[in-house]
Amino acid sequence: MTIRFEIPPEIEQQIRTTGVDLGRDAKEVYLMEQYRQAKITHRQLEDALDLSFHAAEQLLKERGMGQDLDIEEFEAGREILRKGRTA
Repeated sequence: MTIRFEIPPEIEQQIRTTGVDLGRDAKEVYLMEQYRQAKITHRQLEDALDLSFHAAEQLLKERGMGQDLDIEEFEAGREILRKGRTA
């Protein structure tokens, strides 16, 4: 699938000076948003971006979409699992 869109020339020039591959960057952002919205799986994200599981996780983390848990979230999840074993 090819997706095209226009951006103002001054923004294009500003972005191009950073040396970023605009096509790749737009693809990553779009696919990560689809993943965030649960429209595609992690595996589909990996395949579409030709990344390993860990490389996809690193990219998500770099873009602020990582699965990092704080200690309270971790403990709550562990408690749920613990209760599930004894039920």
